[in-house]
Amino acid sequence: MKTFFTADTHFYHRKINEYCPGRGFTTSEEHDQGVIDKWNEIVGVRDEVWVLGDFCFSTWSRAIPMINILNGHIHLVPGNHDTAWYKKQAIKDLEKITVHPHHVERRFDGTKTIMTHFPYEEWAGNNKGILHLHGHAHGNGTRRAGRIDVGWDIFHKPVAIEEIIAYNPFELKIEGC
Repeated sequence: MKTFFTADTHFYHRKINEYCPGRGFTTSEEHDQGVIDKWNEIVGVRDEVWVLGDFCFSTWSRAIPMINILNGHIHLVPGNHDTAWYKKQAIKDLEKITVHPHHVERRFDGTKTIMTHFPYEEWAGNNKGILHLHGHAHGNGTRRAGRIDVGWDIFHKPVAIEEIIAYNPFELKIEGC
């Protein structure tokens, strides 16, 4: 089993191609199929994918088929475009998704992480090697040592922790007290 991270897939978002032209799709249907294809090419059925918000811009009845078509178990940290669909009992009853609070702390392969949808400017342990993974920014915003936007607009795929670490998230050394 491998663990992957992503954010801002924006399934069913009619204007995602207008807002994020770098994804290279012309219609929302083409976008959704392209993201599904890339996801399922990389993620195996026994893998886990942490989605740090903005998974699906739709209703619970449309979210369920999308969850079921994607490989792996989804861990959702909700974002601002994940409307109340993730609170529905039908979603909670699915075995393929676990909905988490808006702030999660976990260790992956010895790397301690804080995961949220929105990027934090400061977080507990940011000067001690604790990695902050987030979405929302779509590659925009100020880079900060230890803070990594794992969104689709950065990596164009679900990304493994090894790839995130190889991306060298602490290259921006910040000296301070």
